[in-house]
Amino acid sequence: MSTTLQTQKLTQKVLRHMDAMASGHQVGSILLAGDPGIGKTTFIGLLAQLLGMNAVIIEIPHITEEHLINIPFLVFDSNTGATSHNSTNVNATKMKMVLADSNLFSALQHATPMSDQQYLQHMQHAPSHVQHIFQQMGGNATTIPPSIEKARQRHSTILFLDEYYRMTSMRIRNIMRGILNGNIGMHKIPKNVYIMYASNMRDPHAGLEEIPSNHQFNVVEYKAPNKEDWFSYLVSKYEQHTHIKLNPEVIEKFKTILTDEDISYEDVSVGVRTS
Repeated sequence: MSTTLQTQKLTQKVLRHMDAMASGHQVGSILLAGDPGIGKTTFIGLLAQLLGMNAVIIEIPHITEEHLINIPFLVFDSNTGATSHNSTNVNATKMKMVLADSNLFSALQHATPMSDQQYLQHMQHAPSHVQHIFQQMGGNATTIPPSIEKARQRHSTILFLDEYYRMTSMRIRNIMRGILNGNIGMHKIPKNVYIMYASNMRDPHAGLEEIPSNHQFNVVEYKAPNKEDWFSYLVSKYEQHTHIKLNPEVIEKFKTILTDEDISYEDVSVGVRTS
């Protein structure tokens, strides 16, 4: 989870970038650069809540081709053959090959936009740290901040490609290049989809690929959280949880004992991350 100031600044940067991309005045998506486990994916979830948009999150090292490509299958006219004992005689001239939409394209295409009224109601029940940013930007029970309203008119879904430059298969890498060019398989990415990326740019032992010189990104350094903002996020996350109840006295005791360095501790050699 990022610091509050970092979250607010990055949110404003994303909104400006959305506007510039939509108007054709900007080339290159935002790429969040930072160590694993410091809250880049959490920020995308927060951003989606703040903007009232859907978030589709893809972890590149764990994606499979079946999620990204158009799967071919055969379709035939069942009236051309007679069925007997669970077998069918089919006239091959009546068969055709059809390409099914990929899972990712289907998820983006069928994501349901949130109306303005639904959005305002949603914000009344959003976590307190999300409401805080919303109010800081000028929002209230009946008013959507102008920058958010403008973004929502053009976008309804955020596609987040995490660990973008980690090593993966050549076929996956080629498909990812297609997304950079605005395509998923044989389809154009819907215009209402805003794409963001993330990668750890400093870990030489984790299979990081070299970034091609022809890839254009607006690289944003994403910093680890300090303890005040991390605990603020923790309390906000569970303040309305049905089963998990946090004890304020225990939280305050931990806040007294722990330091900023404890919260953002990294030891790559033994696999200890901030998360």
